[in-house]
Formats: sequence, C-alpha cells, structure tokens
Amino acid sequence: AAGVASAAAYRLDGDAVWVVAEADYTNTALRMALDDVSADFYKVLGYPPVVLHDADDVPASVPLVMFGTLAHAPLLRDASLAGGCDPAAFDPAPDSEDHCVVAGSLAGRPLVAAYGRSTRGTIFAAYAFSERVLGVVPLWFFAEAQPAYVGQVEVAADLALHFSNRGFR
Repeated sequence: AAGVASAAAYRLDGDAVWVVAEADYTNTALRMALDDVSADFYKVLGYPPVVLHDADDVPASVPLVMFGTLAHAPLLRDASLAGGCDPAAFDPAPDSEDHCVVAGSLAGRPLVAAYGRSTRGTIFAAYAFSERVLGVVPLWFFAEAQPAYVGQVEVAADLALHFSNRGFR
C-alpha cells in the first residue's frame, strides 16, 4: 500500500492517483507531455496512472500527483506545499516557463505537485517530475537508458524545486 514512508519521505508507487484539471487535460500539448510521463510512470512503478480531475473520491491513504497550470489548478490553493516554491515569485508574463515540483499534502494525503505558470511551464514541470522524482533520464530513448522498474520511489517531504525562465530577459 502507498503512503507516508517516514516523517522525512513519501513513498510513491503505482497506487498514486494523478489529479489534472480538465482544462489542462484537454490541452493537446500538455496532454502529449503527460502521456510521455505516464509511460515513464508505468515503466518505473509498474502501473499506468489513474487520472482524475479532482481528488474528492480518492481515499485518504492514497498519495496524489498533481499536474497543472496555476490558472487551472484550484486544488493547489488548498494544498500545503513545502517551502521554496512560491507561485507568487513566478515571472508574471503569460508565456513564462517558471515551474515547480514540490512535495506537500492535500486534505491529509501525501502530494507531489508539478505545476507551471503557463502551458509550457507545466510541460517542463511534468518532465522535471519524471526526471527528478521518477529518476528517468530525459530523452532516455536517445540516450539508450530505458527507465528501470523499481516499484516505488521515495520523495523527500521537503522537496521544493523551482525552475525559472531559460534564456535572456
């Protein structure tokens, strides 16, 4: 069973439920990225993710993985997230690539949230989740480093990765 491994980490396994706002899930570009990350999730944890648009019917013992843009992820406002990743510090430009991958909790459930300021930022957040949480090598197909099955991963309870815009400002 999934849940909290210790006070210092969450255990994330194939029982985790993904929560993606419907407005984000119907965005073609973001959906393609989530399909890629879903395949990584399956390879690493052994199960395809169950994707819901809200967390109302998810049992309290089941960890959540939340993906979304700030504008379409109202559950992020209700979540208790680790410090160091404040959405108020994001670049306010509508096409900002700022994104975070952060641990926390939502209504007592363990949570890993990967979100961005824009669609592009959220796509980057999804791939950062795959790399930093699942341990998948980016572009693994070209690197000839297929993701290995591990069954579960430990997520530090204080995980708070903030990535800012790339390039010139």
